[in-house]
Amino acid sequence: GRRNLSMESINFSSED
Repeated sequence: GRRNLSMESINFSSED
C-alpha cells in the first residue's frame, strides 16, 4: 500500500 497502510493486506495498489 502506497497510502493505505490500514488495508495493506487487501489493497496494496491504491490509486486513490
